[in-house]
Amino acid sequence: MNNSEEVVLLRDNEWSVIDSKLCIANELRPLGSTVENGEVISKVKDVPYATISLRCKGIDREISGFITNKMDFQHFWEAFQEKSEGLEVLFYWTKTHYQNRLIQFGTAVMPKVVVILCPKGTFESVTEDFSLRPKEDARANVYGLTPTKFWIPPVILGGKIES
Repeated sequence: MNNSEEVVLLRDNEWSVIDSKLCIANELRPLGSTVENGEVISKVKDVPYATISLRCKGIDREISGFITNKMDFQHFWEAFQEKSEGLEVLFYWTKTHYQNRLIQFGTAVMPKVVVILCPKGTFESVTEDFSLRPKEDARANVYGLTPTKFWIPPVILGGKIES
């Protein structure tokens, strides 16, 4: 694969190339799903909830990712609804930061995304090594980004649904 080819992430083993890396979500494109009154409404079954276009620290390619978890979709949806001109949506995808080690064996159905709404320019201002550290509470990184709001699934270390 050359550097001009787009990377597409669907399954966990594909997403794992960005595990714990800081990423920016540039666009959310729902695939027949919405959020109404805090509930995810999916009109099309057996299809991912959405795709996102993203960039990650340390990867010099355009990336598209499919959002297949209901809670991850809801958190991205809420962040993009709240995003204004001076804000950007950052996130960490992780399969290695669950509060309970047993969860790591059944991660296929678990949420994996920490979504962070930050002032515009935050992504460009941090270094490539600003990734989630093993066995560390996700809030340590989130607070370091001076977020205006964030969403951490309850199953992830430091997790609470939103700030």
